[in-house]
Amino acid sequence: MSTISKETVKTLLGIIRGKIDPMTFQSVARWVNSCYNMPSDVELKMEACNEVLSGYGVEAIRGKWRSSYHGDIVFTYVNMGDTYDQTVVFDCVKHEFHLTSWGDAVEHAPKYYGVQ
Repeated sequence: MSTISKETVKTLLGIIRGKIDPMTFQSVARWVNSCYNMPSDVELKMEACNEVLSGYGVEAIRGKWRSSYHGDIVFTYVNMGDTYDQTVVFDCVKHEFHLTSWGDAVEHAPKYYGVQ
């Protein structure tokens, strides 16, 4: 299991807390330029975190259907290649960011999330 350096955590928190503009990252700017509609703030932040972590993209974990913007998406996360590598996870139900592994997020998800 890999951990995230203190400097990288500082950058990630800057993005998550809105102190660093996601549009300053090349991958985010390229993505936005190819979109017809502007991605949400959370999507922009997750893509910026993906670049900072040198991840393999932002992916989703599905659970029970809810009548919300995210539908059945419970978490989005930066794929680091291993279930228990530290990463950025966004809880779509609680609308919160976490620095954890997506495996730990799923294991600790409340039963009403419906994640298997």
